[in-house]
Amino acid sequence: MMCIKERNASDSTCKKLLRDKGCFADLCNYAFFNGRQVIQPEELVSRENDLSTLIGKVDRPTEIKRYRDVVRKASIHGEYVIIGVEHQSTFDEKMIFRILNYDATIYINQVE
Repeated sequence: MMCIKERNASDSTCKKLLRDKGCFADLCNYAFFNGRQVIQPEELVSRENDLSTLIGKVDRPTEIKRYRDVVRKASIHGEYVIIGVEHQSTFDEKMIFRILNYDATIYINQVE
């Protein structure tokens, strides 16, 4: 008998909700600006969420694959920022290290 792992419906629902520009803007405006409408949904631009990179020796590189749930470019007072959201339906004390790993991978790609 084959065992099928159940998918967490709340993860899929949250990702679908945050792909909506209006919902994403509302979340960011609430979290960063106490609800003031600073980030406008129509100005949000979807960004690549694949943070994969190669590290190690040139002749034997190791591939690291990382993906954020939702990534958007936003304009805040004329300055551009990249906002990445990672949804977790259960508490994970190691989550901060995953986020740090995502950010480090971005910096590695920029340097190379």
